[in-house]
Amino acid sequence: MRKLSILLIILLPLFVFAQTPSLQQSAPLAAAPPESVGMSAERLARIDAICEQAVARQDVPGIVALVARRGKIVYHKAFGESGRSQHPALREDDIFRIASQTKAITATAVMMLWEEGRFRLDDPISKWIPEFKNPQVLTKFHYRDTSFTAVPAKGEITIRHLLTHTSGIGYGLIDPDEGFQLLYQKAGIREIASVDPLTTAENIKKLASLPLHFHPGEKYQYSMGLDVLAYFVEIISGMPFDRFLHTRLFEPLDMQDTYFYLPPKKAKRLVALQEPSADGWKVSQREGPYDPDYPLNGVRTLFSGGGGLSSTARDYATFLQMYLNGGELNGTRILSRTTIQSMMANQIGELWGKGDSHYGLAFGVVTDKGEGKGGMGSEGTFSWGGAFNTQYFADPEEELIGVILKQTRGAWKDQTGWQFRQLVEQAVVNPGQSPPLAAAPPERVGMSSSRLAHIDRMCKEAIAAHKIPGAVALVARNGKIVYHKAFGTADPLTGRALRKDDIFRIASQTKAITATAVMMLWEEGHFRLDDPISKWIPEFKNPKVLKSFRYSDTTYTTVPAEREITIRHLLTHTSGIGYGAIDPHEGMQILFDRAGIEEFAPQREWSTADNIKQLASLPLHFQPGEKYQYGMGLDVLVYLVEIITGKPFEAFLQQRLFGPLGMEDTYFHLPKEKADRLVKVQEPRDSTWVLHQPTGYDPDYPLTCPPSFCSGGAGLVSTATDYATFLQMYLNGGELNGVQILSPTTIKAIMANQIGDFWGDAGKYYGLAFGVVNANGVAKAGIGSEGTFDWGGYFNTQYFADPEEQVIGIILKQSFFTWGDPTGWQFRQIVGQAIDDDPQGRNMSR
Repeated sequence: MRKLSILLIILLPLFVFAQTPSLQQSAPLAAAPPESVGMSAERLARIDAICEQAVARQDVPGIVALVARRGKIVYHKAFGESGRSQHPALREDDIFRIASQTKAITATAVMMLWEEGRFRLDDPISKWIPEFKNPQVLTKFHYRDTSFTAVPAKGEITIRHLLTHTSGIGYGLIDPDEGFQLLYQKAGIREIASVDPLTTAENIKKLASLPLHFHPGEKYQYSMGLDVLAYFVEIISGMPFDRFLHTRLFEPLDMQDTYFYLPPKKAKRLVALQEPSADGWKVSQREGPYDPDYPLNGVRTLFSGGGGLSSTARDYATFLQMYLNGGELNGTRILSRTTIQSMMANQIGELWGKGDSHYGLAFGVVTDKGEGKGGMGSEGTFSWGGAFNTQYFADPEEELIGVILKQTRGAWKDQTGWQFRQLVEQAVVNPGQSPPLAAAPPERVGMSSSRLAHIDRMCKEAIAAHKIPGAVALVARNGKIVYHKAFGTADPLTGRALRKDDIFRIASQTKAITATAVMMLWEEGHFRLDDPISKWIPEFKNPKVLKSFRYSDTTYTTVPAEREITIRHLLTHTSGIGYGAIDPHEGMQILFDRAGIEEFAPQREWSTADNIKQLASLPLHFQPGEKYQYGMGLDVLVYLVEIITGKPFEAFLQQRLFGPLGMEDTYFHLPKEKADRLVKVQEPRDSTWVLHQPTGYDPDYPLTCPPSFCSGGAGLVSTATDYATFLQMYLNGGELNGVQILSPTTIKAIMANQIGDFWGDAGKYYGLAFGVVNANGVAKAGIGSEGTFDWGGYFNTQYFADPEEQVIGIILKQSFFTWGDPTGWQFRQIVGQAIDDDPQGRNMSR
C-alpha cells in the first residue's frame, strides 16, 4: 500500500501537467495533392526553380522546403548538399539547427504554464529568479578595462518584457553594442550551447548580474529574454526544460525529431553548418563559445530557450499547424484559442513603428499594411527565422504554412527566404473552372432588363446632345453578359455605325494590364516590389529631383534623390516621374519634348528601351515615395518585363495573358485584317464630329507604329468584350476558364491601399493597378460597393468592377475634348441601380 502511495506521489505531477484532450479532433499533418486543398501543383513547382537556381549559383549549399495547407502537406522537397561526408545529398527528413525558431516554442511553453494560472504576464521575473531584483541600466562603458557605470532601472523586468524583447537584456555575440558583447564574453554567458560545464540556471544567474541596455519596457531589442524564460519554466515545472518540452509539447504533437541534444542514432541526419569559401561551401570550423558539432556535442545541462533547438521541416510545420488549429492537434489541446489570440496581438505598441508587422508574444505578425505590401501573407500571418538561415510563416486566413530550412553562415547572397514566401502565397488558387463570359438574360443573374434599358436612353440622349459621337456599353454579372449594345458612329467620314465588336484605343486602361504582367512575374519570385528599378535598368541609379526651372533658356537645377525609385513606386505613380505632354508642370513638358520622350505612339523608329533610357536621364518631380502624380511609371515597367523575360512585351502578353484568356482583339500593333473595326478618334467642331488630328503621336496608331515600341501606360487597343474578360479574371480571384493568371492572395495586395492618404478624402485610394472604392466612397453613392475597382482612358473610355456584387461595367467612346460628357458617371449609376436581387441572391425581378 505504501509503495502505491509513493508511486501516486511520483506520477501526480505528470497527471497535473498532462495535456488535456480536446473536443476538436484535427488530424496530424499528412500528404495530399495540392489541388485537393486549393493549391496549384504547377505554381508550387516554381519553388523547385528558385531552389535549384540558388544551389547552382552557390547562394546556398542545400534547402529543404515544406508547404502545407488545411492540414495537408502539399510540397516537401530537398535540394543540394548536406555537408555530411557519408550522406552528402540533403533529404526531406534531415535535421537542422533552427536557432531563433526555438523562441516560439519556448514562448509556447511559458503560455502553457500561464494558462494554468501560475503567474501573470506582468509579474516581475525576480519573484522566481531573485538575481534579477533591482536591475541596473548601463550609462557608460569603458573599453580600456571593460568596466562600466549604471543607474537603477525605473522598474522591474516582467515576464511580458522577456517574451517581447523589451526587457533591456542584450544578446552577447550578436549584440549591436560592442561593449555588451565584451561584457557577455567576460561573464561567460552562452547563447546556444557550451563546451564547458554549465547549467541553464548558472547561465541565467550570470546574465542577471549584467546591466541592461535601457529601462524595461522602453524599447524593443532582440535579446536573451527567452533564455531567461527557459530557466523560469524549469523553476515553475520542477523539471529540466528539455524534459518539459518533450513531455508537454513534442510527444503530444508527435514531434519526434526536435531536440536540444540529438540522440546518437539520429546523428547521421544532422545537416552540417556550412560557410562560403573560395572553393565553394565548406563545413564551418569557426572557433567560438560553442562546439560547431552542437547538438551532437555540448554540455547537456544547458538549454537555450532562445536558440538551442534542432528540428525538421515536418516537425516545425506540425508545431505551426497546432497554432493554425487554434491550439489543438490530433485531439490534444496545447493552448486555448483565446490564448493564441492574445499571443498574436500587438504587444509592443509602436516600438516597431506603424509598419508592415507588429510583435506579439512569440512571433512577428503581419498588419493590414503588410498584407498590402504583397508577399508577406494575409493580415495575421505570423513568422520568424533562425540565425543559421531558416525561415517559416503561417497564414491563418489561408490556413497556409511554409517552412524553408538551410544551414549556413554568411549566406548574404541567398534570396530564397523572401522568394519562397512569395511563391507559396501565389500558389493558392481558386478551385474549379470559371467559364468564359457568355450572354444570359439579366433576370437570370439578378438584374432588371427594364432598368438596364436606361442605358439606351442615356446613350441616345448624349449623342443627340452632341456630347459623344457614339458608345459601346457592356454590363456583366456573375460571369454573364447581360447588356451589350452599340450606339452612334465609328467614323465621321463614312458615317459607319458603331458595332459591339469594334476596337477602341483604351489609352490608360492599358496600365492595369501592364501592372498585371508585372505581378505575374512578381509571383514567380523574380523581384520584390520594393527592389530598386536600377537593379535592372542602371540608368535609373542615383536619380535627381528638379529644384528649379528657367523658362528663359530651359535650364534647370536638381538635388540628389534621397532614395532609389522602386518597382512599387512605378506601379503607384509615386516615383516622381512625370508625363510629358499632359504634365501639369510646363517645364517638365519642355524637358520631355526636348529629350524626345514618346508617351504613346512614335512616328519614327524608336524602341521601348530607347524611350526608357532617355526618360531615366530626366529629373523627377519630387522625392520617390513623397507624393502621388500620374506618370510614365508603367512605361518603365514594360521595359522591366522585357528584360526579365527576354521577350518583346506584346509577345509576353499574347503568350501569358491575352491568349490564355481568349482576348483575341487586344493589341499594341493591330493586324491589318482588323483595321476596319478600329474606331476613329473624333472631336467636336461646331455641330458635327470630325477626325481628331493629333500632333504628338502617329494618328494612324495602332496600324502604323514601330514594332519594338510598346507604351505600357497607354498603348493598347481592345474591345468591350476583351476588357470585360480581363476584369472577370480579377473578379474570379485571378482565374478564368481553368487558367490561373494571378493568385487570389496577389489580388488582395493589388487591391490594398498602396499610397496612404495621398488622395485625401476622395472616396477611393490607389492600389497597384486600380483606383479602389473605400467606405467613404460607398457613402458618396453611385460608384459601387467597397472594394470596387476602376479606371479610364484618355480617349473617353471607362470601366469598373464590383467584387461584392460581381458586376462589371464598361463604356467605350472614342472622342477628344469632350469634358462635358456625363455618360461615364451616368452609366455607372444606372448599372448599380439595375441590380435586382436581395442580399441572399434571391431574384426580386417581376
